[in-house]
Amino acid sequence: MDCRFAVNGLASKLLHYHTFSLKENSVCKNCNELDIAVSVLPIICANEAVKIDFSNLVAAIETNFPEYKCDVCQQFKEVLREFGKHVYVELPHEEESALSNIPHIITLGGNNYSLLGVILYEPALIKDMIPHYKAAVKKFNTWEEYDYMKKSPRTILCSKPVIISSLLYIMT
Repeated sequence: MDCRFAVNGLASKLLHYHTFSLKENSVCKNCNELDIAVSVLPIICANEAVKIDFSNLVAAIETNFPEYKCDVCQQFKEVLREFGKHVYVELPHEEESALSNIPHIITLGGNNYSLLGVILYEPALIKDMIPHYKAAVKKFNTWEEYDYMKKSPRTILCSKPVIISSLLYIMT
């Protein structure tokens, strides 16, 4: 099992079966056509704009929320969104950033969420090798890095440049 599946795959399965990051339902205000289907997303993706600056994290998340058209009248529907107790955000992981740049509190759907953990990405050092993923967990004012290839966690500086793959927030 590679670490990509072990970290993101496990988080995805846990969030999918036990809770959700986002639940969507839509209704057409024009013809009152109610959509029976409900979208349940274990992971929310942020768009490319977040690579540059984490100050626009919420906007980068919200731009990926789809708009739905009514099958009957072809007007855009009103989308009702409910956020879960945990919000798991997948990021485009291509550039380095410091953990201190990540917003520690975000607001989605009127709920406040506190940063709980981060999935770190390390590209493969050798061509055709599998990249490596680690977890970083915030404990009080320090960050601990967990790597399944190491025996114990280690403290990392919040100013150290890392490639951030995913964020896990918990409702406060």
